[in-house]
Amino acid sequence: PPGPAAGLAPADGKKLAIEKFADGAITCLKFSGTIDEQFSGKAVAATVKPGTLILDLADVTKISSFGIREWVDFMNQVGQKVEQLFLIELAPKIVDQLNMVANFAGKGRVVSFYAPYRCDYCDDDRRRLLQFETDYEAIKNMKPPVRPCEACGNPEYFDEDPTSFFSFLAQQQQFELDPTVATFLSAKMNYAVAEGRKIKIEKQIEGRATYVKLIGDLDGSFPRDKLAEGLEGDVIFDLTSVGKIDPAGAAEWRLLMAVIRAATDRIFLVGCPPVFIERLTQEEDLGGKAQVLSFAMPYTCSKCATTASQVVDVEQHFDVLKFATPPELKCLDCNGDTACAASDALLAHLATLPKPAPDPQVRKFIKAAQERKPEKPKVATDVAMAQSRSQTLMMALVGLAALIVISIAAVAIVKMGKEGPTTEDYLDPKKSKIVEVSTDKPPAWVDKTVERAGGNVLFVGRSSYVAERQAGFDEAENAAIENIAQQISTMLVRNGKWLDHVQPQFRQHRDQAMGALERLATSERPDPAQLEAAKKAVREGRRRVASTFKRTAASLLPAQKSDYYWQKFSTTAGVRYRVAVLYSLPNPVFEKMVETYSGSGGEMGVSVVTFFPSLGWRYELEDGAIVTNLKPDSAMRLVGIAPGDIITAVDDIPIKDANGFQKTVQVRYQIACKDGADMVWKAKRGDGPIVDMRARIPAGCGQVAKRPPRVYQPGPGGYTPPVKAPSKGGRNIWEENIRE
Repeated sequence: PPGPAAGLAPADGKKLAIEKFADGAITCLKFSGTIDEQFSGKAVAATVKPGTLILDLADVTKISSFGIREWVDFMNQVGQKVEQLFLIELAPKIVDQLNMVANFAGKGRVVSFYAPYRCDYCDDDRRRLLQFETDYEAIKNMKPPVRPCEACGNPEYFDEDPTSFFSFLAQQQQFELDPTVATFLSAKMNYAVAEGRKIKIEKQIEGRATYVKLIGDLDGSFPRDKLAEGLEGDVIFDLTSVGKIDPAGAAEWRLLMAVIRAATDRIFLVGCPPVFIERLTQEEDLGGKAQVLSFAMPYTCSKCATTASQVVDVEQHFDVLKFATPPELKCLDCNGDTACAASDALLAHLATLPKPAPDPQVRKFIKAAQERKPEKPKVATDVAMAQSRSQTLMMALVGLAALIVISIAAVAIVKMGKEGPTTEDYLDPKKSKIVEVSTDKPPAWVDKTVERAGGNVLFVGRSSYVAERQAGFDEAENAAIENIAQQISTMLVRNGKWLDHVQPQFRQHRDQAMGALERLATSERPDPAQLEAAKKAVREGRRRVASTFKRTAASLLPAQKSDYYWQKFSTTAGVRYRVAVLYSLPNPVFEKMVETYSGSGGEMGVSVVTFFPSLGWRYELEDGAIVTNLKPDSAMRLVGIAPGDIITAVDDIPIKDANGFQKTVQVRYQIACKDGADMVWKAKRGDGPIVDMRARIPAGCGQVAKRPPRVYQPGPGGYTPPVKAPSKGGRNIWEENIRE
């Protein structure tokens, strides 16, 4: 993150630091340290531009009496300049000031805050983030929720007097966070927001061009089929306001692209967020038709220290982007020089973007569509009329069904925790009802997939409808662990070799399995046999992924889940259970997981990484080492080993991971060198069987410097020397270095 903003930190620069982040009309100021008399509230307020202001007060350690005076002046000044003011992740000391100092929050509204909790079993105090939106009832009633301890699993209790701690917050009126603000916080600042924001779609049509703007989080509820219907000609997707993207949402987007590819002439993507660029603009995602016109990247100004999201035009800067280099841009606020603050993964991906070729008419239409304000009242009326017509039609269909007495399978999609099923069930949903739950109120996390909260990463897994509760727990736990693997894979894409040789081996298989289940589960009359087969494929894929994870990184997985929630249904098919489980991983543990699967080993000119859990979507294997690179003169290259091969054993010694590969090959090579012997590597390539790759190691090779082993090849001579390393002439070394 950038350092203290120029002109915003006090003279000594030690007690208080203020970081500034911006995106269009939204500005976020992050305060860290002590607020005292050196904090010049009016001076800081003068640097704030109109629009929306967000204040992050999580790292404020102390606020003095004179600091309070300056703070109130600051809040009064900014309150007159901005339209919206939000306070997020307030430290407990700030909550104390809210309760004691009049006008401390000004016209600001509190979105989230930290509450003090304690675990007596661990003898440890910690802070827990509460969201005003999801925890509103607990705050209003001054009854803070009990939380399970992440270390021991026992209940933590609220370590304050709730009446005094919640005295200010309990009086704040409930409100819904503006979607653009929620998107900024979750997608661009990685803050926790109350809940996922369902995609809102705005569409404009002119001639044979259709402009589609998506607002919200891209998840499994993405209305792919409805959106795809009727799209033709030129289609422009404005992704500026897309927030988080979970694996199910990514799969839905890929299916949308596959569905509309044939019917459309051209597909243009504008305003792509960084996470979208990294995950959904690979060559296979674009399919030769979609073109990225622009995307957002963060830049930090060296003059005013503002980190702002800037839009990069791909066609304009293509000559720079093709070398995986960000273009040089000026600060939008002060015109100072900036430095790109994008992730390594995003920068590495820039060179893969194809050069777009939009004509002037397309650009003119995009500009006009972006500047046009939506007709909100008319849209609201149209939506209400559509809903009314839909309800009338539904009532007629239900009546008709009752008259002709037909029995068909149906699908009901609602949030877990509401009345009725969340996945497939049988006809007459009114007879499918909840008869028992684990807790009276569903926990706030139950409809999430992955979320960062404080210093932890939360992973949620949910089961389908199952006849036994334990089976639901097993399925939900596997789903949660599979989500962990997916999140790790998003971190590993910065490794070019991993991206080339590991991810392609499972990505398509996972997307196909998830996509097939989603299509059947949301269709009106799914074939029961096909639906069951799709459910089984997803269930088995997740089971293998979880099993692999436990074999290759068991010490890093929590010993037990952090929380759970289940529902028992009475349906026309009998009793059914739905289970959701929560795993909470401290950030250092999650980072260690990423390190485990990104770390490489190498011997005999062969580089490998540890077998990745998501390969369970394709293979029955549960461990091994995946080849990512071979030196030109490697004996194993001549034997037939190639990047992407999975090494399962060396001389019948099983290989569990990259470290095991390195140690085993070292030992077996030295043994073979004593008298001369064959080394046999068992390798699996693609969907073929595991085969033996055999190399003859000459006697005494370990005592001769740089003497390569001879390679066994069938033929009259029996043995042939290794070929000379090819010259690098004509190879694009620059591109190879980037991929490394």
